[in-house]
Amino acid sequence: DGTVLAGKGGQVKMTDGRDAAKEALLAAFRGIADGLGVPTHIVKIEKDLEAKYRAKNAVANEKLRKREEEQRQKEEIAERKRESEEEKLLAEVLNVEPTAAGQRMKTKAAVERFDVRSVRGDYIIVAPKVSDGWKRATEWGPLRLALAPSSTLQHLWGSFDFGVFEGMLRSSTPISPTSNMVKFLWRGRDTGTGESTYRPENITKFTFLPDGKFKGTMYWDCLGKFELAGKLDLNASHGLYSDDSVSGWKSQYHSLNDLNYERERVGRWGGGWGYGGHSEPESNSDTDGGRSDSEGGSEDHRDKRRKR
Repeated sequence: DGTVLAGKGGQVKMTDGRDAAKEALLAAFRGIADGLGVPTHIVKIEKDLEAKYRAKNAVANEKLRKREEEQRQKEEIAERKRESEEEKLLAEVLNVEPTAAGQRMKTKAAVERFDVRSVRGDYIIVAPKVSDGWKRATEWGPLRLALAPSSTLQHLWGSFDFGVFEGMLRSSTPISPTSNMVKFLWRGRDTGTGESTYRPENITKFTFLPDGKFKGTMYWDCLGKFELAGKLDLNASHGLYSDDSVSGWKSQYHSLNDLNYERERVGRWGGGWGYGGHSEPESNSDTDGGRSDSEGGSEDHRDKRRKR
């Protein structure tokens, strides 16, 4: 009939109804629970463990802070060293003037004429707007650019790795022994997204100076027009960049075109990207004879940079 027996304080009381029974049971439980407590030695252990945790955590945080500070100082030292080296190279290059105004060489026999073969090799590049704008541009080492003439000496080709973007250069003006300024078009890729660029405004101009140096400008749509300077790295240039190298650069240069761009756009998220596919050689190529460049060439200097 819903009648229950509840006890509290030694007293027995008869109750009617379920709600009354619940209240009686809860009251009895509260009375028991009020008499219970956490033992003192357990409370002490808990406080001791908490104190040890806080102490060890403080030590660990201090070690982490010191490591981060040491790393920051190392990065600052490396950055100052890089900036100092760049400033030194820029000053060294930019303080050397062309042999004549207007970037034209005198044609007198006493003055050395521009020989396109003399600029073959690997160059250390300084481009402050690139290295200052993207920290990862120099994480693999200094910016690099390689140059080599075609087999007929009618064109100057190049390959560069500027960290955030890379590509190939092709001279777009006739090579003249009376001019030390060469204009290029370049095609390449954003190394982060893999997206290719082959715009007609991708123009580069180099003025070659004595002692294996050059200064110039380059246009990249992500940065605009920027200045750069280079110095021949004699150690890295020894025995490199033969006609096979030029063939490889040409093949990669010609593979950057509308058709391959569309193929890569469709498959970018699934198939990745690379140099290859449909190739479109220049109509005024001095070596292709209207054929596509299909030679693979020797190891690209951009891979060499990442292996250093």
